[in-house]
Amino acid sequence: MALPLIVELDATRKAAVIDDEQSAFYSSAAWHTRSVTSQTSGVEAAAVRAVVETFSFASGQTPRALLGGRFRPGPGGQLTAEVGSSRDPWSAPKNCASRLWLPFRAGLPEEYVGAVLDGLADPALPPGTVTIDRAGHDEVNSSAQAFRTAARLLAEVLVAMMGRRDVDDVVRTSVGGWV
Repeated sequence: MALPLIVELDATRKAAVIDDEQSAFYSSAAWHTRSVTSQTSGVEAAAVRAVVETFSFASGQTPRALLGGRFRPGPGGQLTAEVGSSRDPWSAPKNCASRLWLPFRAGLPEEYVGAVLDGLADPALPPGTVTIDRAGHDEVNSSAQAFRTAARLLAEVLVAMMGRRDVDDVVRTSVGGWV
């Protein structure tokens, strides 16, 4: 897979996938976790890292988010998502790189944590831990739904990377399903 990967469908839906984005690193004020039973067994899981960025345009709105983290395989049948919320995210400088539009503020506001946990609760991920430690938000265009979408895409990308599947195909299919 060649990264960075940028997928653009009909100029209204875009996604980017990169292996890492240091400018999106943030210190966590608090950690939030959720565990689900993994529906995947017998898969040789490997540690993988990815960062995704989502952007869409509909009805004058441009919801967007940047989210990244690392999956580490673990024993048992549980998938645990660990998501850190930022300390004072709204005052962070706008210096988090974007592949699709204007720079973000690095960090994850507390009000988006639940949406990220919902999006990562994907039983297709094998047992282990996915830790979110990269995020970028926009005070006008980010939303809980934008971060839920980014978290779902990140989970799909991590599964594809572990299974050595074509990430471009996975991202195109996912972006094609956005409404």
